[in-house]
Amino acid sequence: MKKEQSIKKHIEKIINPIFQAALPKELKQNRMSVGVQGNKERKYCLYQPHNLRLYFDFSKQTFNPQTDLKSSVQPLLRVEHKIKNKIENEYNNFLGYRITVKQTQVELIDLNPRWYVIYLDKIDLIKEQFLSRMDRKIKENKKALNKFIKIYGGSSKLNLLNMRSENKVMNEDAIDLIPIKMKFRSEAVKKVYNEKNVEFPDPILASNYLTTRAVENKADKITDGINSIHTTISDKLTPVLNKLTAQIELHLEVQRNTLINTQESIKTQKDIQNLMKSFNPPKIKGKPVRKRKYGLSNWELRIIQEEARKFWSND
Repeated sequence: MKKEQSIKKHIEKIINPIFQAALPKELKQNRMSVGVQGNKERKYCLYQPHNLRLYFDFSKQTFNPQTDLKSSVQPLLRVEHKIKNKIENEYNNFLGYRITVKQTQVELIDLNPRWYVIYLDKIDLIKEQFLSRMDRKIKENKKALNKFIKIYGGSSKLNLLNMRSENKVMNEDAIDLIPIKMKFRSEAVKKVYNEKNVEFPDPILASNYLTTRAVENKADKITDGINSIHTTISDKLTPVLNKLTAQIELHLEVQRNTLINTQESIKTQKDIQNLMKSFNPPKIKGKPVRKRKYGLSNWELRIIQEEARKFWSND
């Protein structure tokens, strides 16, 4: 038993430094903030632009495949140079890159991909983190290409022509539930290795997936927030709506009364007109009295007064 424990401790002394070296830089520098120790509330996942290939413009006018700069040879003893497809020069392990000089462009492949921490607690910053990581990788590639040109010649305007990578994501709740031996492939995502991660063909697709998952995880909080806003608005608007409703009802009542009075007035005018038709106007010198264009004539007024007296006397 003691022998087994001593062997275990010996193995741990060998393995632990290896795992510490393999941890992402952000994890080692800021362990408290990502939830490795202490604060476990902050959500994060790990992202790696695997097999990252960047393509820049390149002119071979002053390019020398076999450098004659003896001062530059010593740090490049581990660089392996070979000819591909009869016209392409490949330099393996140049500052951690495989650099291939083609006809009018140069390809850089990162041989030492790193894992980056992507925080998930701020939804609007997830995509920005991906873009920031890729921007950093582009700058690192340009720096390596400049050093390559200083040694082997050639020239480049450092225009990025294309970029490809398999974008791995791990340490995410849904991805962790996938059996490690399961394999699948689709246009949007694939899992082709016995590893606890999936690969996206584009960093934007990876960021979109994590953004959607972050929204789903916060759906309850979002719903509570919307309900709270609805309650607040209802409390503020209800008194106003009640006053507005009372004003509208009063306005409609006034309109109804006005309409009734107008209808009764019209009815009274029609009665007067019918009454006038029942009387023959007196004749002056054998001619009927002409009606005034505007207002009532004197004889019409006398008739109305007479009818009014009869009405009141009956009552």
